[in-house]
Amino acid sequence: MASGLTIHEIQMPIEVETPMGRGIIWLIKDYGIEMNTFYTVIINAGEMAGLVFDFSNSDIKVTKNYSLGRGSWQELRDKITKSSIA
Repeated sequence: MASGLTIHEIQMPIEVETPMGRGIIWLIKDYGIEMNTFYTVIINAGEMAGLVFDFSNSDIKVTKNYSLGRGSWQELRDKITKSSIA
């Protein structure tokens, strides 16, 4: 069975948490059923801001976008902290 690489360019930003910090998915690379899907992420916060990395699907977590009036990052951090303590 032949497998090939398929690359998808994301049209709408998807924010994710990565081992290198917060970022936005730029490309999705699908190598077929025998390999994990890889996501090319542009890091947009912290010391790694501006760098581009590839991550496996098990290395990233999609996050909410709080930039459009949905709340502040501090409110989000407080919610996460409270839920992990309880």
